[in-house]
Amino acid sequence: MPRRKQKNHEKIEPNPQKLRWKQKTRYKTYEKADAKRRVLIEEGEKHVKVRRCGPKGTQFKVVVGTPVETKTKKSKNKKGEKTDESK
Repeated sequence: MPRRKQKNHEKIEPNPQKLRWKQKTRYKTYEKADAKRRVLIEEGEKHVKVRRCGPKGTQFKVVVGTPVETKTKKSKNKKGEKTDESK
């Protein structure tokens, strides 16, 4: 699949994943899955979805999202260099 065309040779940054989705339960009807979603929201879950699944989309699953921790870049000092803290 081709990427979008770049204008003025701009670098396209990837869109990082912000939530990790895990399945809670699976139901045969949307109404039952939606009822479970409402219960989870009342219990304090912030990110809850109902998704189609199963053969030909005949089932519905309730998934809960948890934030993904992002890695931060740390500056590395070479051996022998002093940092401001060690002065």
